[in-house]
Amino acid sequence: MPWETWLDMLRRPLPHHPRRIILIKSHSAGIGDILRSSAAWAVLKKRWPDAELHLIFLTRWPGYPSEELISGHHLLHSAHFLPLQESRFAGMRGVGPKGWRSLLPELRRLGREIRPDLIVDHEPHGIETAIASRILRAQSHHAATVGVAQVLGRGLFYDHAGPSFARYARERALPLPMDYTERDFAALAALGLEREEQQINLIETEAGRAWRLANLSRFDDRHVLGLNIGCGTPGAEYRRPSIDLLVESLGPVYLPQNVVIVLSGSPA
Repeated sequence: MPWETWLDMLRRPLPHHPRRIILIKSHSAGIGDILRSSAAWAVLKKRWPDAELHLIFLTRWPGYPSEELISGHHLLHSAHFLPLQESRFAGMRGVGPKGWRSLLPELRRLGREIRPDLIVDHEPHGIETAIASRILRAQSHHAATVGVAQVLGRGLFYDHAGPSFARYARERALPLPMDYTERDFAALAALGLEREEQQINLIETEAGRAWRLANLSRFDDRHVLGLNIGCGTPGAEYRRPSIDLLVESLGPVYLPQNVVIVLSGSPA
């Protein structure tokens, strides 16, 4: 029997009407992650309006203030942030035995509680999320896994894999590097889902509404421009825009007098 046929027999079929979908992401739970990922969540909800979306975020910097904001996103049924403890093991940088000992029980627990029909790993690199998808898969007799075949052999971790970023962009005539919102759709391509100009999807939260109403008097009749500088992750300082350039660009020379700027962001 050809090995391709043998692999096809091991792959679980994609569900026609998934009821519970787990979305796996990693790195840092910054505000950019909710901005760029919400477009993909909206496309999933358009395709399966009754499906529950459960986010599992493996984070190297737990405790971000944005975790609360992400947890309250209107398209998510639940959000879980699991600390990913990095170390060096056998000379390689990654999650060692100590980190996996704390991570595995939580992944198994979430797999049993959520009982997913579909598991989508959005990350293109690193072995951690690929292993997490297999652990969550093992908690269900029918859940299929979807990932990104970014590098040779990575697609073998999943039942179905979308194309690499380079191939995804080439097939859609997109410039490289792709914008971050588009990157989440590489995995969804394995489901036959396209972005189709879907934008990020946000609504005002109760906390946001309370803040706005409490501060309306400060703004009078002026327009409010919200600005999040971003890149608060340690080591990402070089990715932040120049503060001097921001001040110059958003000064009275370029903005009308009836505009007030509101800064948001982490303490960093």
